Amino acid sequence: MPMIRGALDALVSEHGVQVRRFPEEILEAGAKASMELIAEIREGGDPLTKKVAESFVAGFNLLRQRTEGTDMPYLAAREKYIKY
Repeated sequence: MPMIRGALDALVSEHGVQVRRFPEEILEAGAKASMELIAEIREGGDPLTKKVAESFVAGFNLLRQRTEGTDMPYLAAREKYIKY
């Protein structure tokens, strides 16, 4: 990860790049469009395409469970207890 952080630091300090969070309305619009597209693909009638979409959704939900079960508690603990 140091290489990535170094590259980001260089972009900011040497090239004036401003790192910003996506605005909430963009995240919300992207999520809505994504869900609409997945629904359209799932209902499109092609069995193979539906199978791929179902696999994607299952993988996404598995990743969400992992993130909620491990990553989020770790990040909360790090924020609470580790201060440098």
